[in-house]
Order: sequence, then C-alpha cells, then structure tokens
Amino acid sequence: MTTLPDKHIDNTSVLVVTLDSCRWDTFLSAKTPCLDSIGPFVRAYSQGTYTYPSHMSMYSGIFPDTRESLPLFNRFKKNLFRIGARLTTTPVQSYMEFPVGTANIIRGFYDLGYSTFGCGALDWFKHPNLYSPFQEFVYTGIDILSQVRFMESRLQGIDSSFFAFVNIGETHEPYEFGGLVVPPLLSRTVMRSFKDLGFLQDEFDKQVAAIEHVDVQFGKLLELVAKASEKTLVIVCGDHGDCFGEDGLYGHGFYHPKVMEVPLGISIV
Repeated sequence: MTTLPDKHIDNTSVLVVTLDSCRWDTFLSAKTPCLDSIGPFVRAYSQGTYTYPSHMSMYSGIFPDTRESLPLFNRFKKNLFRIGARLTTTPVQSYMEFPVGTANIIRGFYDLGYSTFGCGALDWFKHPNLYSPFQEFVYTGIDILSQVRFMESRLQGIDSSFFAFVNIGETHEPYEFGGLVVPPLLSRTVMRSFKDLGFLQDEFDKQVAAIEHVDVQFGKLLELVAKASEKTLVIVCGDHGDCFGEDGLYGHGFYHPKVMEVPLGISIV
C-alpha cells in the first residue's frame, strides 16, 4: 500500500470491487488479511438500498461515503471521482474529474485510452445500464472462482492502463461459496410472510464465512493487478448491507441502518 497522491497520476490503473450485500459489522467480524493489506477499512454509508441504484451511483462517481473527515472516503472533504456538472460557491477538489457531459466514470476512463472490462455476479448485471458502459463485460453468476479466471485472462499481457470491475456475490444471500451458487432467497420469503423470526445468527455467521472465502480470492486479484500495472488504485466496498432480523426486517431493498452501513477501503497498490 502507498499513500494516495492528491491527484490522479497518468497511467494509474483502477480496480473496483463491490462486495454485494456486505454489511459493516460482518466485515468487521471476519478475518481478512488480504483485504486488510490495502489499508484500513472504514464504516461507510451506501447510496442505495439494493444493487442497481447503488452501482448506478458509483458509475456516476458517488461511492459509499464515510462520516469521518477523510479525503476521498468522504466526498465532502474531497471527491474520489467527479463528473463536472455545475458551478459551486466553493471549489470542489477531486482525485480525478471528468468533463461535463461524461456519461459515467467508465466512459471517462475509456475516453482517456483505458481498457475497461468487468464481471458481475448478481442478476442485475444482466441489465444494460450496468454492463453496457464497459468494452467487455461478463455475467458470471455467484462464482468468484470464474471471476478470478476472467480477470486473469484479461490482465495477462495487457499493454494499456485499465479500469477493471468485479461485483462479488458470495457475500449475498445465501452466503455460500466454492463454485457456482444458485441463490434461494429466504429473506424475501420471510418479508412477504410478515413473520418475525428473530435475529438470524446463523445467517450473520454465514456472511462472515463468505467474506473470509472472498478474502483469499481477493488476494489473487491483487497479485494479478500487481503484475499487470505498476500502480493500481483499488476501491473495495459493499454496495449495501442486509438485515438479519433487526426490527423484524430481513434482507435489503428498504431503509435500515444495517442496510446502509458498508465497508469501504481505498488504496494504491
């Protein structure tokens, strides 16, 4: 890990990893040596209660935001990415700013000559608004092993800077891992039955275990980007969290503090 410069340096590649449905306290409970290697994570707050709006916000340059006064982690202290859109009474400082009218940050990097590619685990990534901004995008389902293989195939021998994206689904219900996962959605069944089953400690523990599995594979991603680029800006965050029974709520797609609290880490590797 190195200290982030004040401004984006030409040819610095970018890797964005979203841990789908990963809430802050399960992340904090997990043993994550590979994720920890990119620097301390902070509790941040999602811009959406489910996958689609949260990622559309990130595509526009607005990532989960912490309340701590930390540049880049808190966009009111200093933006990470910003698409110029309006005049302000006070200067808005950013790590990187794209011209007014840029459709999204992925297009912004493409316009700078970056290769842009990604993969998504959740069904939302079959929606063109989430996959079409990239030059190349694959829907993998919940299968981080195939995602790592895809990233390896794209990064081997790459001769340009890149913007790479991975939406990881093992942290999403049913919090299983080890191959392709077909997700039965217990939380939606419970919510629609209006039953209060109490706090589901087993589900909490399963998400912790899933995070620890993801951590090992994240270490492999770091090795790949280190070989492909001299410097890579790495951003890792949850897109939203899940309720496990707090206030009789299960899953996500509604407002609750546990749905909004997510991990956020930003570093140059």
